Amino acid sequence: MRSTFPMMKQASLLLAGLMLAHPIGLFAAETMKVPTGTPITLSLMETVSSKTAEVGQRVRFTVDSDVLVGGKILIKKGASAWGEVTAASAAGMAGIAGALTISLQIVEAIDGTMIPISSTKGAKGESKLAQSVAITALCCIFAIFMKGEDVTFQTGSIYSAYVLAPVEIKID
Repeated sequence: MRSTFPMMKQASLLLAGLMLAHPIGLFAAETMKVPTGTPITLSLMETVSSKTAEVGQRVRFTVDSDVLVGGKILIKKGASAWGEVTAASAAGMAGIAGALTISLQIVEAIDGTMIPISSTKGAKGESKLAQSVAITALCCIFAIFMKGEDVTFQTGSIYSAYVLAPVEIKID
């Protein structure tokens, strides 16, 4: 009676050879595209004030909720995102208000790919210039030293951003 062992050995060697010849094809990760315009909700991770912020300062955000495309999570809740201070001026004398603008720039996908995003948040503090001028004109010169208000974006503030360009993401 012939043994089936040599046939099994040949089949095993053939399978091993195929796996070595094409390991990527057998184990390739599936990819999906995050489309342009996909909305992302972000949470500010640090307080930023027009009084202390500097143009070019990096600002950290986290993703507030999973981003799904085709029922698959491509950007996880808690993933890192970054923005940059693009304009900042502290409040000044004579009631001049402070101003602050942050532009969101990138978010991290589940595979570590950085996805370009877009959103700008800007605000201006309350100006007290008119009050300062009126009080100065009516009664005293010291009202010119009345200061405007600075702008502060608080930790935990929620922002909306959108994907700028389609990006391929590897998923498991």
